[in-house]
Amino acid sequence: MSYYRLDENNQIVRFAFNNHVRDSIMLTVSPEETVQLYQAYLTLGKMLRDPANQIEHKMLPGDMISFNNSRVLHGRSAFTVTGQGSRFLIGIYMDWDMVYSRMRGLAKKFNIPFNG
Repeated sequence: MSYYRLDENNQIVRFAFNNHVRDSIMLTVSPEETVQLYQAYLTLGKMLRDPANQIEHKMLPGDMISFNNSRVLHGRSAFTVTGQGSRFLIGIYMDWDMVYSRMRGLAKKFNIPFNG
């Protein structure tokens, strides 16, 4: 299911689409709302699976990808481990205070405007 947060202009600023969020939502809704939620869930799922709304990138050994986890819906395709290779993936989470601090420091060092 999904979870979202709106800003003061009713624009989405955070969106999550996963089973963990669905569990907590389903405890608080009526049977009628449950039907509506699942209809919306199916509609959103179709939109997300539409190739026009996807970017696919096959990573190679040594590749790294970085994105804002609260701004990008992401997933991965099925894969088969063969006798010739293996799969190794590490997820790293960064604290935004650290990121913005580093960006402010670099902006100051290189005399680049930064509004963060």
